[in-house]
Amino acid sequence: DPRAAPPGPPPQTAPRTGPAPSESSPATIANANDLVASLHAERRRRQEAEAASRKEHNEAVKAELKQAKKAGKQKQKDITTDVVDDLDAVLLEFAAKDGICTFGTCQEKTHTLIDPVSLCKLCRRRFCLKHFQAEMHGCGDAAQKLEQKRFKQAYDASAITRGSGLVNKPAANRGSLSNKLQDKISSQAASRTAKKKDGK
Repeated sequence: DPRAAPPGPPPQTAPRTGPAPSESSPATIANANDLVASLHAERRRRQEAEAASRKEHNEAVKAELKQAKKAGKQKQKDITTDVVDDLDAVLLEFAAKDGICTFGTCQEKTHTLIDPVSLCKLCRRRFCLKHFQAEMHGCGDAAQKLEQKRFKQAYDASAITRGSGLVNKPAANRGSLSNKLQDKISSQAASRTAKKKDGK
């Protein structure tokens, strides 16, 4: 076949560096075993050294953590004593400000006023007589909504108990009321026409 390529040289293989299979003498086997044993011993020494360095590193980290915990506990103890001191100071400050108007920079005393006057029902803060109205200290919108709600509730409650209008009256009463109304209208009209005649 003309398309077939001519056979080339056979592929070359890498040369063997170890002993040939025919050379399985006891001396070469012993050398190979010694080599493997020395490699294994070297690997074990390396692993032991790495394990020892890891252990030292872990112990150092544990010691650092212990010191940090001790320092953190001491710092926490210092903070709690500071917080207790600060808490006492804050409580004293609030006790001093409890009897003063809470509106802006107003310093009027409110401890002489009774609660229904000085205590706002919407924001639960104390105000002097100048600022106790909701519109004066900023609760105007909330007060308006509350009053609208109260009015609506009162209106709804009164709508249920209504019933004195003409709609609910018996038909006989309605007729007599209608006659009274017509009589009143005609008497008023007659009095107006009489005034016109007298005035001319």
